[in-house]
Amino acid sequence: MTKKLTRSGNSVALVLDKPILEASGFKAGMPVEVSIVGNVIMVSHKRSKKEAADDRKFWDVVEKVNKRYANVFKRLADA
Repeated sequence: MTKKLTRSGNSVALVLDKPILEASGFKAGMPVEVSIVGNVIMVSHKRSKKEAADDRKFWDVVEKVNKRYANVFKRLADA
């Protein structure tokens, strides 16, 4: 689906149609998280503090594993 950005004062807005809102569970006025990966803008439901903390714990473990087994991962990638 192609959408067009709309000027709104000094900002630019993306208007989401009703089917998109219904499919995503978004509602007008609800808080969302916006993140950017490369040139992709992602909009998601705002996570609770507990969910964010759980994510942080997960990524801390991933970082430790990557550091500990970096040589093994490199050898596997080169194989």
